[in-house]
Amino acid sequence: MGFINYGSPINAVGVNTIVGTSVSQPVELTPNVINQPVFSTRKVTTSVSVYDGQTVVLGGLMREDVQKVEDKTPILGDIPLIGRAFRTNVEQHIKRNLIIFVTARVVTPSGLAFNNEEEEEEGLLPPALPEAPAYKK
Repeated sequence: MGFINYGSPINAVGVNTIVGTSVSQPVELTPNVINQPVFSTRKVTTSVSVYDGQTVVLGGLMREDVQKVEDKTPILGDIPLIGRAFRTNVEQHIKRNLIIFVTARVVTPSGLAFNNEEEEEEGLLPPALPEAPAYKK
């Protein structure tokens, strides 16, 4: 992940006059940075049957990144043979698991809920929180 700069500096030709001679030099007008994100994609293909309003969980998209890290003491770590005592090489393993939650809703071609009665019963109110238990002192 990260960004890649697809831009390049925009230059203009400037003229510098030095006692009787004129020298043309490029002058940078703007660095013109155009950062574009780098995407990582993963794909899952499956077939499931769910009722209207039910949620299904898709998982198993695991990924492991390995980074090699070298830590060393400046100067001492660069000395041949002796430098080995002043540096370490480690591999860091980073594991990631992607889980996708999909809630199925049946809609009409115009985008309205197919089963309005069920939507009205559910309502758009947040769920009721349980009362805090009263503790005896």
